[in-house]
Formats: sequence, C-alpha cells, structure tokens
Amino acid sequence: GKEHGFGLDKARSVAPPPFDTYKRMALVNYLRKAEQAGAGGALAAVPSLGADLSFWKDEAFLMPVLEDDLLLFEEDEGDFDADQGAEVGGVSAEEPKVPNSLHEVIDSLG
Repeated sequence: GKEHGFGLDKARSVAPPPFDTYKRMALVNYLRKAEQAGAGGALAAVPSLGADLSFWKDEAFLMPVLEDDLLLFEEDEGDFDADQGAEVGGVSAEEPKVPNSLHEVIDSLG
C-alpha cells in the first residue's frame, strides 16, 4: 500500500471518472495480469497508470484473472455500511484472510 505509493486514493486519482465498481475491477485485473506477465509485475505497472490507458474501457479486464477473486466483489473501504456488521459480501470475519483492498493486493504481490 503506502510503502509502494499506491492505494485507493491513487486509483481514484488516475482513473477516468467516475471511479466505480467496473473501473475498480478493471484495475484489479490489470494489475493481476501485469503480475503474471513478470517484468516487474504490478509494481512496475503502477507508475504508468493513467486515465488514457485503454484497459479502463476494455471489457476483457472485467473478466477475473484469478478464479474466485474475492477482491473483485468487495466493497471499497469507504463504502462499508456499519449496519452490515462483520458480514460484507457474504464473507464472515472468520473466513481465511484475503486481500480486501487494492493496497492489500499490491502488498500481497510485492
């Protein structure tokens, strides 16, 4: 996250507005594909992120790169509804730890 200089705020600032669920999914899949491609992976891709990149509008990046990638279906950190308690997206707090934010994905990749 912050040690890599990338988080949700950065994602919102580089994405073409509005930064919605589809843009978040495209970004997650873009970074996952970059990681699989090697050559510095997702961390190398972060500095070149910008609103002009074609992946933001490419439906191919809405298809999950990883099977059952829970990050694609998690709510953004700021969208958490306190009335939902520990249950978010049907995943209880007792489930195995999975990255639940973009900065945690970056951390897990590095």
